[in-house]
Amino acid sequence: GPCDNAECDGLQAEGLVIDPQGDVAWHGHEHDHETVLTAYPNPFLQEVTIGFWLPQEDLIRLEVYDLSGKLVRELQSGYAFAGEQQVIWNGRGSGGQLIGQGVYLLRLQSSTEVLTKQLILIR
Repeated sequence: GPCDNAECDGLQAEGLVIDPQGDVAWHGHEHDHETVLTAYPNPFLQEVTIGFWLPQEDLIRLEVYDLSGKLVRELQSGYAFAGEQQVIWNGRGSGGQLIGQGVYLLRLQSSTEVLTKQLILIR
């Protein structure tokens, strides 16, 4: 059958995720045990809305780096509640200065994991 190989572990169809235990959950609603990091719009011109979802209250750091690994902006640091949160980044550095267009790395660090996402800034 179609499920003879390991590819069935993370079968995905149009946003529907079937996990190996057979539970079916829609992305964006039932991610009870996983941290989620989103950014919209991306690419962005002026500002980008960053969303993250935490399974439990946690100590986090949300930061933007350039591709050389230099910290561009710390967006949030400290305790964050469980559930969904939003942070808007205005495409500026720590000192309020405009930064150049290009690719930046959004990094969310919690006590258990690190998530990264590429942000593309267009001027």
